[in-house]
Amino acid sequence: MKEFSAFEATCRVLQKWWLVVLFVVVGGVAGWLFHKVQPPVYEAKVNLVANVDVSEYHLSQYQENRALDAIGTVIGSTEVQEQVVAAATSSGLPLTLAEFRQKASLERKGWAWEMRIRDPDPLSAATLVNLWAETAYQKLEEAHEHALKAYQIERQLEGWLICLPGYVTPTPPPFSQQSGVVLAWNERCEHDTPAEMEGIIATLSEALILERSQSLGLLPVLEIAFSERATVPEYPARYQTGAVMVAGAIIGFLIAVWLTCFSTVQHNV
Repeated sequence: MKEFSAFEATCRVLQKWWLVVLFVVVGGVAGWLFHKVQPPVYEAKVNLVANVDVSEYHLSQYQENRALDAIGTVIGSTEVQEQVVAAATSSGLPLTLAEFRQKASLERKGWAWEMRIRDPDPLSAATLVNLWAETAYQKLEEAHEHALKAYQIERQLEGWLICLPGYVTPTPPPFSQQSGVVLAWNERCEHDTPAEMEGIIATLSEALILERSQSLGLLPVLEIAFSERATVPEYPARYQTGAVMVAGAIIGFLIAVWLTCFSTVQHNV
């Protein structure tokens, strides 16, 4: 059995360069024909953008990524997708959750999340991605309201905790540029008994847990903006001619290399 030699294989490929060129051309033409026979697929997209007041708040890179990932989790959640499917079906665009997931894609671009829908019908693509964006935006707004309430309750809770003996003033929130937390003295500290204060603290703690769970991980300092509705795409987006032709040419090249190189090795076995 003759061992494989990369040098000899390269020489054989160069000797039959015309065969390589032929298969590359044939592969490119095959890719072009494949592109022509495929039904057109249209893409519509919408961006949801997150904003933060950098003059008042500061977020580390880790905090930014975590906050933006939370937004993406909400946008791509099963709950939001099911609501979109229900709204689309009631609007005359019946589809299943699996079909929606096959059409939809979500990508983070900096501080924005780009939502895309691909569909053979351009009007359906635009309608579906707008429903998705509206549903996700409403869900994010609700979660942001709970994040704000959680932040307010946390400040109230600290105002009561400072009344308790041995309480240590907390560090500032991670997204605040303040050097320390300044808590206003609670005037009721002098009038309420420790048992009464503990009851108020317990109530606020329960409310804080509830609001945090409903905030879905969003930060109160972030605001989400709905850029604009998607328009009906005019041109297909899938199966770009150049990309498909290049792929066909590469496949043709690999076939030519196999024919000129490895087939000869098999004959020598």
